Amino acid sequence: MIEVSTRYIGDIEQDRAKPSYEVLIDICNLYNTSMDQIFSNYLKCEKNKSLKYGLAGFDNLKEVDRMAMEHLISYFYKADKS
Repeated sequence: MIEVSTRYIGDIEQDRAKPSYEVLIDICNLYNTSMDQIFSNYLKCEKNKSLKYGLAGFDNLKEVDRMAMEHLISYFYKADKS
């Protein structure tokens, strides 16, 4: 489905080959996932990075709507930890 050989996929899985950026994109598109989800366990990054960058158009909201969204997200985050 991503137009590479099964041997190449096997080599990637066995850490005998490194996938190109293009192959990584094809794999992400195939499984409807993002590279952040794939690499999040391996990267040292801000814990709330997905909150900052994952809400498309968040910065374009009115201030009152942004505050409401932030309060809702904080509420559900705290409720999940309980």
